[in-house]
Amino acid sequence: MRSMSSTATVQKDVAQGSNGVRARSATSARYFFIVAAVTMLTVMVAGFHPYYLRGEGMAGRTISPHLTTLVFVPGAAMTFG
Repeated sequence: MRSMSSTATVQKDVAQGSNGVRARSATSARYFFIVAAVTMLTVMVAGFHPYYLRGEGMAGRTISPHLTTLVFVPGAAMTFG
């Protein structure tokens, strides 16, 4: 049976790797998440551009002035939050 210190040492050695595998995977993961974030932002802006640019809802319908606050506050929270 291994002691806790030897188990921790083995886990540390495996996590770091001797040939730089961890550094390479961290870099590729960083690029993946950057590309994913930019893609999601692009799709969101493309899908909501009528709303952002002209204040129109689906199918070109205008948003009622009575509902403006109920539409803009959650929209801003989901966009910037």
